[in-house]
Amino acid sequence: MIPILWGLAACLYGTSIFFFLLQIWYDQKFLEKLGLTLAILGALSQSLAILMEWIALKHFPVLNIHEALGTFAVLMIGFFLVFQWKWRLRGFGFFSSALAFLSTLISYAYPSAVLNAPTPELSGALLAVHVTIILASFGLFGLAFSTSISYLIQDYLLHKKHSIKLSKKLPSLLLLDSITNHLVTIGFILLTIGMALGSIWANRWWGSWWNWNPKEKLALFTWIIYAIYIHARTLTGEKGKKLAVLIIAGFALVIFTFLASNLLPGSVHP
Repeated sequence: MIPILWGLAACLYGTSIFFFLLQIWYDQKFLEKLGLTLAILGALSQSLAILMEWIALKHFPVLNIHEALGTFAVLMIGFFLVFQWKWRLRGFGFFSSALAFLSTLISYAYPSAVLNAPTPELSGALLAVHVTIILASFGLFGLAFSTSISYLIQDYLLHKKHSIKLSKKLPSLLLLDSITNHLVTIGFILLTIGMALGSIWANRWWGSWWNWNPKEKLALFTWIIYAIYIHARTLTGEKGKKLAVLIIAGFALVIFTFLASNLLPGSVHP
């Protein structure tokens, strides 16, 4: 049943991408509603699958890549719905559903991981809270990546006179910049809290607050990138393409940290 729900979620996310893309082009509200409905149904299907895994495995399913990708997708769609309700951004749903769709597909590369029972150090509530908060920050950074891509596209269109009509179909640069700032600020706070909880967990089980393994180093680099953005945006007032590119680079590092860091030599982080 769980694989069926997972596959259903992927299909719903994929179909919502199609309707969100049509909504950008034709500017019809019913297309946006269809896209939103399908994205919500996809998140509900995936949430039910996560709940069933939780019951079956007796731990909150965030302890391996398969589980974490599903939780990441649901959290990101949840945040997307909140921000979309507040700002009604055209194009936001396309990128959000695309990221959720890709996350769900990639999780299929790790199907057997669902059956693994957690070791004692992985079964505590502290680790589950730590990982969930980190995943929530990643979800917000994923949305900031979406708005940054939209910013660069809009900036390009505005500099091409023959593309003015198309640029009107996307949010203004000012609005995209403002929303990106909100997303990154909240995500950075959550990332900081999540890393602090991770240090507490590491000290409890490994006897050290920080071990400089590959995932911890990459997490620190990610934190620094977003800290640079907040410093530039808040203290110096800088805006524009440079910060959009920085956010895109930051999310690329998030993806690498998420999916590939455990493959690096010396990695002992779960």
